[in-house]
Amino acid sequence: MPHSADRVVVIGGGVAGASTALALQRSGIDVAVFERSPEPRDPADALQIWVNGMLALDRLGLGDEIRARSEPMTTQELRSWRGRILQRVDVAGLASERGLPQPFIVRRSDLLTALTNGLDDGVLTRASCVGIEQDADGVTVRLADGREERAAVAVVADGMTSEVRNAVFGRIEPRYAGYRYLSAVSEHQDASVPPGAFQFILGPGDRFGIHAGHRWSLWFAALVGPPGDGEAREPKKQTLKERFRRFGGAVEGFIDGTDETAIEATDVEDLDPLERWVSGRVVLIGDAAHASTPNLGRGAGDALEDGIVLADCLADAAGDVTNALDRFEQRRRENASDVQKRARRIGKLNSWKNPLAVAVRERIMRLASGATVKEIKTDFARFAAIADDSCAPDARVAG
Repeated sequence: MPHSADRVVVIGGGVAGASTALALQRSGIDVAVFERSPEPRDPADALQIWVNGMLALDRLGLGDEIRARSEPMTTQELRSWRGRILQRVDVAGLASERGLPQPFIVRRSDLLTALTNGLDDGVLTRASCVGIEQDADGVTVRLADGREERAAVAVVADGMTSEVRNAVFGRIEPRYAGYRYLSAVSEHQDASVPPGAFQFILGPGDRFGIHAGHRWSLWFAALVGPPGDGEAREPKKQTLKERFRRFGGAVEGFIDGTDETAIEATDVEDLDPLERWVSGRVVLIGDAAHASTPNLGRGAGDALEDGIVLADCLADAAGDVTNALDRFEQRRRENASDVQKRARRIGKLNSWKNPLAVAVRERIMRLASGATVKEIKTDFARFAAIADDSCAPDARVAG
């Protein structure tokens, strides 16, 4: 890569930004990360790292560390709120058939710590980006403290509401999905949800998910309704008990077994699929490019995949940065847009409230079990390329 000492500036130090910076660093590319948060964040939530994300972490040399801190996901089960099993998939078995790693659930803070600890001293700076200018020779990133940083490429990784993206690509507004999430990491355990199991329990509109672990579990509740309707300010446990009283069993136990202060409330939003991720020498990744609803649990894994593929493409640039960015977009945009559409479609289906519609949905899900397995296998076949061939003829991120 020519220009500006072969340098890449990454705007945003979350999962997408930090993993991209680490992948670039391991490829021998000079990189700087600017994160607007003045202090290291200590988020209390947890993330599902799908198979592509675990492959990316293995490429970054962090796979074993993350596995040691995380909880495995072996099975995926859909149930009705009355207890009927609608689908059950042996996710770990399907991954093993292709020689791929199984998914894991990791605390966001543990993932961010591992990623940022892997960066060389001085790579991560806590400063806000207020503008980007570019010309034929490179990009200039302007920071809030008055500094200017010159680079060959600017990577925008500062989230779904990115103002940097909006300034370069035009304003893009998130879309409210029609439901809120209340979630928590809990040490509560229930014998009906063994460690390694993911149970997703569907009711009329509202639904409840449990990722059970050996040491801790992640649960989340989707509550259909308008955004910011006051539930976040009400006692969260009381709201959950009222909305999920018919679910009983494990759901009630996880709600009761979690401290009120540990429950996080979020309006679920996503982006419409974008027509482009690249503008000259500026490229979007992560939620800034393809924020999706959490119905597929793919956000973190896809962000990690972005970083690996982008680093591979830039390492193989052979002096043509813009072509490398175009190849990155070709490799990632269509797949990520498909995830956005699938996640949105599932969210709408899961939000059905009419009793007749709910009965139809349950029948559809029972009949579609084979299609679900086929879809997962198709994804896994594509993921295999991440291990050693994500953009160029050979692996570019050191193992």
